[in-house]
Amino acid sequence: MVNRQRIWAHILMLLSSCFVATSFIAGEMVAGQIDPGLLTLVRFTVAALIVLLVVGLRSDLSFSLSLFFRSSLVSGCLVGFFWLMFFSLRYTTAFNTSVIFAVTPLFSYFYSMILLGERFSLAKLLALLCGGIGALWVLCQGDLFFWQHLSWNKGDLIFLSGCLLMGFYSPFIKICQRGESALLMTFWILVTGACWLLLLNFRLVFTYSWSAVPGSCWGWILYLAIFATIVTFYCNQIAVSVIGPIRAASYSYLYPVIVVFLNLFMGKGLPHYQILPGLFIVIAAMYLIQRGGTELEERAERQ
Repeated sequence: MVNRQRIWAHILMLLSSCFVATSFIAGEMVAGQIDPGLLTLVRFTVAALIVLLVVGLRSDLSFSLSLFFRSSLVSGCLVGFFWLMFFSLRYTTAFNTSVIFAVTPLFSYFYSMILLGERFSLAKLLALLCGGIGALWVLCQGDLFFWQHLSWNKGDLIFLSGCLLMGFYSPFIKICQRGESALLMTFWILVTGACWLLLLNFRLVFTYSWSAVPGSCWGWILYLAIFATIVTFYCNQIAVSVIGPIRAASYSYLYPVIVVFLNLFMGKGLPHYQILPGLFIVIAAMYLIQRGGTELEERAERQ
């Protein structure tokens, strides 16, 4: 039963990674058509309304101040990350942020050691570092001297602070979920996330020219709300409780790899052969990270 749960958790994380990767492509489709902060607010709000319908039909809706506070901690990590990302892009490039994001699983690892008592493992740390190197290799198309082309600025520091915040996401899921169903927790994370975003965009909500947003943009927003938000949040809720926050966070290394194959599927041509070593490094690192039991899992099994 335990092995089946772990296999299912890994399948859910693969599915989640695919939807997150497609969200980058969907984001390109709506870039310039709606303010990014408002896009995130609408995305969370639409997702919350859809989940509310499902939760209501299942008669699973409940509320407590404790649940609201715990959900606010998790959603605060996500909203803070998105807000700092959009703010940083005023001063830096999307490529720079992609490079910096590769260190996020390392932050989750160190937070898990502090907050969850995860035992330090040199092998796991090296595997996480290798995963980051492989992801960077793919992002940079095998250009080993890409560092020479980077121009670091204050936007990169702003985004790095967002990644530090995002590193809390997986450990906080483990800490804050206390017996609630994954669907209910997902609902309140979306609701509290929408509240955070409304506070950050309150004035713009009432002054923005909503009628200027094209119909095709709303279609992409609906896709982002359902697949890149509801499904990914739900998958993460289940997976983190089974395989732990470090393994779940490490799936972010697969994002650039999946984007490469999505571009191939969309007819954008074969990737350059120079990225192949990066693909192999990511796959090898993921295998090393996922194999064996974590300290948290071993402790749970003994109990």
